[in-house]
Amino acid sequence: MIRLIYNNKAFKILNDFGFTQSNNEVTFNDVTIDFTGYTLADMPLKYQEVQIKQCDKGQDILTEGDVLFFGYVDNIKLGKMQMSQE
Repeated sequence: MIRLIYNNKAFKILNDFGFTQSNNEVTFNDVTIDFTGYTLADMPLKYQEVQIKQCDKGQDILTEGDVLFFGYVDNIKLGKMQMSQE
């Protein structure tokens, strides 16, 4: 199981994540997370620390597992949002 972790919350990653390396830089693609059940107050802020972690079934991903990526939020792109009663 692979999840994006920030602010002691674990989010399901909806797309594949990856990176490319050259001699002078590492470039990462955008990561899309499932934000169902959370509010705008739970959105990460710019420069907030995030981790992408992998763990086995039955482990607590917040405290256990392997860190695959460690970085900081650059920007946030909001998709289409609806009110809960629409």
